[in-house]
Amino acid sequence: MKRYKAVLFDIDGTLINLDAIVKAVNKALIKNGYEKQTEKRIKKEMIGYPLEKTIIKLFDASEEEAEKVKKDYNEIYLNQDEKGEIYPGVKETLEELRKKGFKIGLVTTKMRSEALSDIEKYPEIKYDVLIGGDDTDKNKPHPEPIEKACEMLKINPKESIYVGDHEVDVKAGLNAGCRVIAMTTGVHNREELEELESEDMEIKDNIEEIMSIALEEAEEIEKEVKVPKKRIGAIIGKKGETKKRIEETTDVKLEIDSKTGDTTIKRYLGRSPEKSIRAIDIVKAIGYGFSPRKAFKLLEPKIYIEIIDISEHSKDSNKDINRVKSRIIGKKGKTRKTLEKLSKTHISVKGKKISIIGEIDKINLAKRGILKLIQGAPHSAVYKELEEIRRQKPW
Repeated sequence: MKRYKAVLFDIDGTLINLDAIVKAVNKALIKNGYEKQTEKRIKKEMIGYPLEKTIIKLFDASEEEAEKVKKDYNEIYLNQDEKGEIYPGVKETLEELRKKGFKIGLVTTKMRSEALSDIEKYPEIKYDVLIGGDDTDKNKPHPEPIEKACEMLKINPKESIYVGDHEVDVKAGLNAGCRVIAMTTGVHNREELEELESEDMEIKDNIEEIMSIALEEAEEIEKEVKVPKKRIGAIIGKKGETKKRIEETTDVKLEIDSKTGDTTIKRYLGRSPEKSIRAIDIVKAIGYGFSPRKAFKLLEPKIYIEIIDISEHSKDSNKDINRVKSRIIGKKGKTRKTLEKLSKTHISVKGKKISIIGEIDKINLAKRGILKLIQGAPHSAVYKELEEIRRQKPW
């Protein structure tokens, strides 16, 4: 099974070289009384962002003046004889991707009409969806343009590769959860791109090099978690919303056997192992009685779950286990609520398990009180001890 279903591309500096853009920008600037800019400055400070905004920022121009430069640039760029050349290997790579069943998307900061007029000059560039700068409320580096492209292609961004040459491309792709390929063909060189490096990003000098990444197989690591059958509905949630949220926030796939309660958590190799551990913890938390709202606190930094097996601390009989549970829960849940308040944790008692969610030192405080209650200590003595310990803590 292929790991990816689509490859999304920036256009300028990724598929097409920037020479024609640089010349058109300078012609528009000169026409409006500004000095000619170096190729380096245009590439570094003007390409990849909405042109009118960069004119205002770099030249202290008014909105009206900036719009005039932009209008002149569009006319010059679209009507000049010279056009940017397609980079070597682009035509062949796009053809090969389509033959292999990949969807192709173009995501650019250019206005949609400009991008469509521009791309018409290049019949070699065939695509399934194009997102322009005015198709979304926010532009790159915000992930919204990439997310919209994926939505139109009916895929998850994690099932796509985003290829671009600019810092905003890299950040947008990573923010969306894509695998990112940063090209050295446009604005940034390899050294500059290395400063942005992430485990989900690779740097390439030639577009043909992306094929080996696109064709990667979806190798999986599996972890099975057993949950009570009565809690399967809570893990799935209304219309599958809880299951979907677990998958999207932790980058895993859940397979739930409604007959046995077996929940298989699958993680693709190369994806974050820390996130898959969080997925396991969330599934366990919901399985052991926490609401999804409380279980999703495990996505927060420094928040963990501790599970106490009652049978390991008492006689493994229903009578004794029920006795222990009664001591921890208390009348109308009063004891559990008191323990939560003193330790600033969340506590659930389900089956033979007592589960605690919180920061490590707070979990340890709650656990201390719970174990003392299991051993038969009076409630008042346990509360007093926890209060004394808490007074010594900064929280």
